[in-house]
Amino acid sequence: MMKKIRATFFDADGVLIKGGRFDSTPAELKEAVAELRESGVLFNLASGRPLFEQEELFRIITGNAEPKPLEGILYEASAVKLWGDDQRYKVGGLNIQQIEDIEAFIICHSLFNGMVPQANNRKYETQLGYVTPTFRSKGKTDKQLLKTVYHQVKPIIEAEFPFAQVGRSADAVDIMAKGTSKDKPALEYSRITEISLANTAAIGDSDGDLPMLREVMKAGGRAAYVGEMPGHIIELTDYGNWFIKTNQFGPLGTVEFIREILKHNEMID
Repeated sequence: MMKKIRATFFDADGVLIKGGRFDSTPAELKEAVAELRESGVLFNLASGRPLFEQEELFRIITGNAEPKPLEGILYEASAVKLWGDDQRYKVGGLNIQQIEDIEAFIICHSLFNGMVPQANNRKYETQLGYVTPTFRSKGKTDKQLLKTVYHQVKPIIEAEFPFAQVGRSADAVDIMAKGTSKDKPALEYSRITEISLANTAAIGDSDGDLPMLREVMKAGGRAAYVGEMPGHIIELTDYGNWFIKTNQFGPLGTVEFIREILKHNEMID
C-alpha cells in the first residue's frame, strides 16, 4: 500500500538545471518546488556536486526560503548534511591522499586528454570529476567524447587503484570510492531523520541515480527518471506504480514528477 510522501530527493544536473547553469531552472519548476514545500513535503538535493554548490542551488531554487527542519543535502553520494546541523554524516568516499594520488596518476598518463576537470574540482571532498570542454564553454556535453573517454579510463584507473571506481553521469566521468552509490546517503538520511524510505520520492536522470531510485521504490516510495536512456526507463517501469513515468525529459519532466507527488498525497489524504 502506498504511503504519503514526506520527503523528496532531487538530483541537480539534468533534473533541476541544464548545462550546469544555475540560472537555467524554468520558472514553473521553481513554482512547483515552492508548492511542494508549502504542502509540507521536504525538499532535499541529492547530487554528485560538492556541498557548497548544492547549498547555493538550494537557495536559488527555493528563492532563499528558510530551510525546513530535516531538509538537507545528499552530496557526492558519500555524505548527508542537514540544514541547521553542523554534523556531516559520511557514508564513504575517497580521502584527500587518495584523491591526490589518483590526480597525479591521471596527469602522468594523460588519461583525460580532450576533457577538463569539473569546475571547483579541488573543492570536492570525496571524489573527482571530468567533463567535456563544451560542457564548460556551452553548457552542452559532447556525449560521444564522454562515452569514449569513460570506457578508456575506467579499466586503467580501477586496475591501478582497487579502492576506486569510475562512473559516468549525464555530463561527467566521476571517480569515487569503490562501492559508493546514491542509495547509501538516502538510507542514511532515512536513519537520521527517522523518515521511512516508503515515505520518500526520488528523481534522477543518469546511471548514478539508479541505485537511489531503486532503493526508494523497493521500500515502497515513488521515483521518476527524466534522462534520455531508454534502457533505464524500461528497467524502472518494471517497478509498476512505484515508478512515475514523465512525458518530458529534464527540468520540465521534473515539474510533472512534483505534480504527481502532490496528487499522490492528496489522494492519500
